[in-house]
Amino acid sequence: MKILQFIVYKIDACNEWIGRIIQWAIIPLVAIFIIESILRKIFSAPQIWFTETSYFIFGYYMMFGSVYTFLHGGHVGIDLLSERLPMKAKHVLAIICFLIFTFVFSLGMIWGGTPIAISSWKAMEQGHSVWRPPIAHFRSVIPVSFIFIFLNGISSVIKHAAAIKGIEL
Repeated sequence: MKILQFIVYKIDACNEWIGRIIQWAIIPLVAIFIIESILRKIFSAPQIWFTETSYFIFGYYMMFGSVYTFLHGGHVGIDLLSERLPMKAKHVLAIICFLIFTFVFSLGMIWGGTPIAISSWKAMEQGHSVWRPPIAHFRSVIPVSFIFIFLNGISSVIKHAAAIKGIEL
């Protein structure tokens, strides 16, 4: 049981750390929107880097923010069935849902996104705007964030399985 507690602690601590770091991405995102608005409206000088930079920051914010949201159970759930079930049945249902939805979807996103990211890094892919920034880092966001979501799912399954046995992790 100690090894499972260690695994859960490490996964949760890593995902907590990711959330605490990525929450600050909103500040540069808002800042570049303000800067671009001022430059565009007051000085009639739009910047070529604005659109892609805002996509990058927002993409990182959403994908890694979803890891943190999943850790804290912040996603929308419909509890019509589960609220009427006894506690053990709720944990069993949660495990089944994690196995069917979270694991399958996250493995699919990792499986599908990894070759795209690798190809982008090999080709040193650039954006399609005049600015042409490198975008391989952005192609890597989906598989990397879904690795953390997958790990988060493992942590959740371990917690629910322990709760079924009456053990608190």
